[in-house]
Amino acid sequence: IQLPDNNMFRFGFSLGAAWSKVDINALNFGTISPSDPIQVDLLDNNFQILSNAGASLHIKAFNIGISLPNIIQPVYLTTDAFTVSKINPFESAIIHTSYRFYFSNNFNVFEPYVVYRFNKSLPSQLEAAGILHLQHKVWIGGSYKQDFGISALGGFKLNNLLGVGYSYTLKNVGLNELNTPSHEIHIGLLFGERQKRKPYYSFVDTDIDKHPKNYKALVARQKQKEKAEARKHAAELAKKKADEEKAYREAIKVQPSKPEPTPEPTNPTQQPQHDAGARFKTTENPLNLFKKPIGINDPQEEEFLKRLEVHAENADELHGEDFHPNAERHEFVKKGVYSNEMDFGNYVIAGAFNSETIAKTYSEGLKKLEFESAYYGYVSERSIWYVYISKSNDINKSREDRDKYRKMHIFKDAWLLTVQE
Repeated sequence: IQLPDNNMFRFGFSLGAAWSKVDINALNFGTISPSDPIQVDLLDNNFQILSNAGASLHIKAFNIGISLPNIIQPVYLTTDAFTVSKINPFESAIIHTSYRFYFSNNFNVFEPYVVYRFNKSLPSQLEAAGILHLQHKVWIGGSYKQDFGISALGGFKLNNLLGVGYSYTLKNVGLNELNTPSHEIHIGLLFGERQKRKPYYSFVDTDIDKHPKNYKALVARQKQKEKAEARKHAAELAKKKADEEKAYREAIKVQPSKPEPTPEPTNPTQQPQHDAGARFKTTENPLNLFKKPIGINDPQEEEFLKRLEVHAENADELHGEDFHPNAERHEFVKKGVYSNEMDFGNYVIAGAFNSETIAKTYSEGLKKLEFESAYYGYVSERSIWYVYISKSNDINKSREDRDKYRKMHIFKDAWLLTVQE
């Protein structure tokens, strides 16, 4: 369990069993018969359920913990006239503490241990040990156990996942005589993937992240550098898109239309027929329909504004041609986050402008020519202001509107734009 400041609490529980075998024939009881109840007790108590639990607190490299060796009541044979003695749970405990000293750029570790074994019915015992982890690959060490003797140990690790060790306890004499040496083989295996930047404690994996003292400062500088590079990249991308859009507009630039001579109608009341509906004919001077913005220097944008003058008297005049400059042009863009962004939908575009002022002028000029649906909006992906004369969520409806308006001189080069997510 992770605690604040990269500290950690952990706990464990184990359950097992033990069997013992007594060879009665090998015992020399003299005249005692095989049916002696003492021998029966020896045979009846040869199976034990074992269980223990423990918990430890890890504060950086310092560790302290406690364990209870006997949770389920075990039964042991004593030397007192071969009687059977029972040990109650929680009458014994083991307290341990250790600390890891990292050196040689954290490649090596020295780890001393102190273990205290408390037992209500037996003498308590103190043990001290020291283990040296070399290059996080091998370990060697030794321990001294009070009234028992000296042990030596060593082992190796593989990929910080598997550890294989061996310990050897010397023969000793005295009250706690050990008449032959003791051997122990230890195997440890880690399961699961270690999570970086998380508190971690393992005998098999003693490696730690080798960060310099100014790691936080380095991380902060790296983040600032990444943000600066991201802003630079975004600016370069925006400039590239603007240059491409400008080049595209130059490539498809349409020359100003010349007004065609209007034939004398045979019937003075006759009006040109078309499928765009009746159009109001203004008697106002066409030159007064709009004011030309100051500073306009884009030939394409200036050509759009001139259309307001050229087609002012007969804005919905049809051309009767099958050719359209933008043919089946249909572009797709993503909606941006600005308040004046064009909303999701399909648009019939009448003009594209670098300046909101010019786009607004063209849009208002179209409204004065009775194209009431004309309006303008911004697309940040292109950094362009678009003037549109139709909007619909139905692409088929937008195609119909586009074809309808393309029949007019003023919108001969209209095209489709779709704003999507």
